[in-house]
Amino acid sequence: MPRLLSFRVATTCLVLASVVLVTSNRTQAADSKTGQPAAAAVTVIGDPASLSLVPEKFTLAGKRSRQQLLATAQYASGEVRDLTTATEYVSNNPQVARVENGVVLPVGNGTCQILAVVAGKAAKVDVTVQGMEAPHPMSFKNEMLAALTKAGCNLGACHGSPSGKGGFRLSLRAYDPVLDIMTLRTEYYGRRTNIVSPEESLLLRKPLMELAHGGGRRLKKGDPSHTIMHEWISEGLRLDQAAEPEVVKIQVLPENRVFLKDGNRQQLVVLAHFSDGAVRDVTQVACYSSSAETVARVNDDGVVDKVSRGETAILARYLDKMATSYITFLEDVPGFAWNNPPENNFVDTYVFGKLKQLQILPSELCSDEEFLRRAYLDVTGRLPTVAESQQFLQDTAPNKRDLLVDALVDTDDFASFWTLTLGDVLRANSKRLNAT
Repeated sequence: MPRLLSFRVATTCLVLASVVLVTSNRTQAADSKTGQPAAAAVTVIGDPASLSLVPEKFTLAGKRSRQQLLATAQYASGEVRDLTTATEYVSNNPQVARVENGVVLPVGNGTCQILAVVAGKAAKVDVTVQGMEAPHPMSFKNEMLAALTKAGCNLGACHGSPSGKGGFRLSLRAYDPVLDIMTLRTEYYGRRTNIVSPEESLLLRKPLMELAHGGGRRLKKGDPSHTIMHEWISEGLRLDQAAEPEVVKIQVLPENRVFLKDGNRQQLVVLAHFSDGAVRDVTQVACYSSSAETVARVNDDGVVDKVSRGETAILARYLDKMATSYITFLEDVPGFAWNNPPENNFVDTYVFGKLKQLQILPSELCSDEEFLRRAYLDVTGRLPTVAESQQFLQDTAPNKRDLLVDALVDTDDFASFWTLTLGDVLRANSKRLNAT
């Protein structure tokens, strides 16, 4: 009963505090690394109709587990906003789990509920904590390699290049764990990894810029990558057991999100699904990139900040697995009126639907000269000859553009150009492909 009473008191305080917060109607997120207010745009809270939390239910296994929460507000207008940083959280059993900056951390075995409150609206999730008494050593292939990738150590411009850098070579993006474990455990007389005094390891001192490092500062003490590397070295450069689970896939949440004018920020959550059925939050060690940084940027913590209206695909990578979240920021364009262009096929249907949503009018029909140049470059990778140009421009057939595309697809140039293009995309080479 005392625990239930204290939870109700805390809940009441949170609701009152959230109502007071709404009077200002805005909050500014803090940077997870500095603790200072972030420079990005503030989050507009407003008056949400409801609040939801994801994941709705999860298990934390071991003392190093964690789970980032997502708090999403739904409004009467149909709009949604990410209020993760503006939400207050409380655990009904702090001896089982606690919450720091929207991240649930384990304290002891058991079950509890996490309550989230903002603007007078509340939501809760069920949490199970187990395995706190069991050791959970660092996994080389599932954690150490991810930390090296997050820090940028094994990228093509650094030690992941074919010849390495400064005599130190890693496999590109951790694609060859056998090479990496041999390099880190045996090369350079053990100076790269010092199990007696981990702090003296070159693997840590150089990216911390305690020693000269051509790649600049890649780590900060206490950040996730530094912690993983330090712990793996402290544990004696442990090799994974044969039964160590493999990453099957990763999932990024939300998978799709459309914001109106007051939506300007989205926290992402990356979940790794393992071969033993476990699901772990790897948000802090996943790598992120935005397909359109003129629309939105994403930081190392998986927070997407709006730059301008439009749509971007946020790619999340963890080891060799990838997943994408599509984020759209909409704004009303003064004077916009859809011109109902004719649709020639199902591709036009989808393209026009997206343009209408973004309030972008489709371009006018291009000239024959423009179409000819684009068709040849896109289909064959070359420009048309003078004779080919004259033949097309003098043709009076109403469907000559369709006929041109059909003719180009039947050429050897088309086969050669797209074989080369797809070979580059798929990284095909003679060592991996053969006649059989």
